[in-house]
Amino acid sequence: FAEQLKGRREKMGAVMFPRQPELSIKVRDGEIIIEQRNREDLTQGMIAEFMIWANHAAAEYCRKNTIPCLYRVQEGDDNKPEFGDTFDPVQFFTTIRTFRKTTVSQEAGRHYSLGLSAYTQATSPLRRYSDLLIHRQIKAVINGQPPVYDQNELAQAVLISDSSVSRADEIMRDRERYFLHKHIKERQKAGEVVFDGIVVDTGSANEVVFYVDFFCSFKHCRRPSFDVTVGQKVRVKVNQIDLFDGIIRFDLRQQ
Repeated sequence: FAEQLKGRREKMGAVMFPRQPELSIKVRDGEIIIEQRNREDLTQGMIAEFMIWANHAAAEYCRKNTIPCLYRVQEGDDNKPEFGDTFDPVQFFTTIRTFRKTTVSQEAGRHYSLGLSAYTQATSPLRRYSDLLIHRQIKAVINGQPPVYDQNELAQAVLISDSSVSRADEIMRDRERYFLHKHIKERQKAGEVVFDGIVVDTGSANEVVFYVDFFCSFKHCRRPSFDVTVGQKVRVKVNQIDLFDGIIRFDLRQQ
């Protein structure tokens, strides 16, 4: 069923692209455990697809019933990029940079990359206060009452809550980054730490952007002494780690 829903979105213009694995960082009994989760497996894909359509259904309900809502809108053109079946760091980095940012609007509008006519966020009311507000809006109307918030009240409530949520997310990211860097620093005691990487951008005069398999993310460093080209495989040496400032520096080496 999830595949049918995904196919429906694709026919509606959604941009389908494989994503890089997701890094999972946990601490168990004092041991730092680093794992990679495949976002493209059946279970993850099914959950993601159902969440997308649930958010779309909430947005359409608000639009059709004139319920004040904060919609997620993304503009785009008709030149839909084509991706392969597997994650390609170069293609992903190059294409994603051309996408326009998703904006928050009081008017329903098309979400380009998802291929949907209206979209909001309502599937995580325990984690995002803004999702809970949308639940309250819809619940009130279903019960025959007026919406709890008018458009201005809703926007103000979300503005206040988003700052707290952003701070909480930042703390979580800092925590994960700290333990990731600590794990690598421990590995440095046994010798050099070097990872596989692939160059994705050389447009800057001073820096090179590359994808590192271990981190499941894009990193950058100063341009090396040797010539590099987009798509080139390189060795990425961890040069310096500052645990408390959250800084990690790399040097590139030829394979």
